[in-house]
Amino acid sequence: NATVEILVDGVKVGEAKADGDGKWEYTFDPALTEGEHEIAIKVTDQAGNTGAESDPIKIDVDTKNPDKPVTPDAPGNGGHVNTTTPTIKGVTEPNATVEILVDGIKVGEAKADGDGNWEYTFDPVLTEGEHEITIKVTDQAGNTGPESDPIKIDVDTKNPDKPVTPDAPGNGGHVNTTTPTIKGVTEPNATVEVLVDG
Repeated sequence: NATVEILVDGVKVGEAKADGDGKWEYTFDPALTEGEHEIAIKVTDQAGNTGAESDPIKIDVDTKNPDKPVTPDAPGNGGHVNTTTPTIKGVTEPNATVEILVDGIKVGEAKADGDGNWEYTFDPVLTEGEHEITIKVTDQAGNTGPESDPIKIDVDTKNPDKPVTPDAPGNGGHVNTTTPTIKGVTEPNATVEVLVDG
């Protein structure tokens, strides 16, 4: 049964004994420090012959949870959208997984690129009305950070009702100015398009 010597960054930290099938395992003790390490092994057989060092593998130790993520940008006009499949986007840790939550329930996820940029188009679609959107980020090591602050998205795909005819200015529509003012009432915060002669 061979003896397997474990090296971390070129320094021996321990050894393991291979079983009758040549299988071995080693749990690092002392523990590895945070950051990147190169791990290699050397094998000594029962006769005392030691082979060459193996090619190294890289282990990146990251036990820290990601920071609270930046709240994603609100789509549309300040979160008001006329589609059930809006797209949100943001920036986080490179190559992290971004979990998307709608009203506290996970609906999907996005993958950040090497610069941390990510985007997500809602599928399944959002229902009509107001929703709170938050995200959670999980880094490549599997550490999950806290939930982001929410953004509000108000989905409104329905056209406004036929508007009430505005009040006629002046005396029954007769005015003595080329810049009369008309006014009326419609949906709150809506944009009113004014047409003259069609």
